Amino acid sequence: RVLLVDDDLLLGQAMNAILQQAGMRVRLESSPMKAIAALNEFDADVLLLDLYMPNCHGTDLAMVLREQEQYVALPIIFLSTETDLAKQNQALKLGGDDFLVKPVQATALIQSVTVHARRKREIVSAGRILQLRELEKTREQCRDNALIEQYARAQFLSGLSEPLRTPLNAIIGYAQLLQMDEQLTGEAGESARDSAQEIKKSGQHLLGMINDILDLAKIDSARMEIHTGPVWLDEILIATESACQALASARQVRLQFADLPRKNIILKADGTRLKLVLQTVL
Repeated sequence: RVLLVDDDLLLGQAMNAILQQAGMRVRLESSPMKAIAALNEFDADVLLLDLYMPNCHGTDLAMVLREQEQYVALPIIFLSTETDLAKQNQALKLGGDDFLVKPVQATALIQSVTVHARRKREIVSAGRILQLRELEKTREQCRDNALIEQYARAQFLSGLSEPLRTPLNAIIGYAQLLQMDEQLTGEAGESARDSAQEIKKSGQHLLGMINDILDLAKIDSARMEIHTGPVWLDEILIATESACQALASARQVRLQFADLPRKNIILKADGTRLKLVLQTVL
């Protein structure tokens, strides 16, 4: 794919014919002012650019293109009748990759365009490979960071288990002792036992939540264990309602449950996980 920009229309058509006969796709423009728009539409592999043109020299256009990232790797071959080597080298310093003196022999023209087009494709291909490698490296880094975070979270939760369980077990134990205290009599004693029962229930619920949090750590480390067996559905539903009511009361939220069915349905499931799922849904 060659974009040929030359104000000499006859010479441009001749070079166009030579390149097309060599199997290349060519777009011919006679004005340098239309070159950038043509590049955006044509996506050329090589730009053949006349050095001396009215209103805009080829070097001016080359410098403009080199300032744009998408054209940094575009091969630019200058065409001119200029034979002064110093001026040719100056043109190459301003953004050119090669310099062909008019009239250009067909063999030299085809060879130069072919070499530079192939080189551009190699650069583009290498750039894509580098981008893919960088992307894969970034993905690996993200995976490593995720594993580190996962391990740190599991370690934190595991270390948090004992400090939370110990005081809760003490609270539950004292609530049970309070319920068994025979010195509590009358209405005051019954009220104290009822309060102790609520303390015990709330403590057991918090203990269950701690266990659930620790289960999350097991999920992260792929150590989640499922223990299936017969589960009475009514019992799961009643326990779920009780737990959710306790949470709602603590947050001053009113929950109203429909009458639970009593159908003595037995499920084969992990009762703890099923209860957790139902509580999460609610």
